[in-house]
Amino acid sequence: MDTPQLSADLLAAACNALRRTDAVFGPAADGGWWALGIARPDGALLRGVPTSRPDTGARQRARLADAGLAVTGLPTLRDVDTIADAEAVARLVPGSRFAAALHSAGDRQHVPRASPTAAC
Repeated sequence: MDTPQLSADLLAAACNALRRTDAVFGPAADGGWWALGIARPDGALLRGVPTSRPDTGARQRARLADAGLAVTGLPTLRDVDTIADAEAVARLVPGSRFAAALHSAGDRQHVPRASPTAAC
């Protein structure tokens, strides 16, 4: 999973939304997507959508809409593709195991250390 700031609450909300709609879609800040849920899975809705491009998310969401699906949007999250992404996400969840692992991987003084009182 390349969105370590994803919480159980957000995932539960996405699952609950999927019970009331055809699809849920969570865009990524880089133009991709971090979550896609389809009530009636169909591989044709994904095949042929180019990946790893700045317009991947827009193309995927359009594919869902073009198929006539009602799509519920989820919050935009930043996924981790680069060290800069990792550092930015670690700042979003400074008390997480992700931030601690990133910090322990090297001297990253600008990445907050996990607080002993922070809950993950």
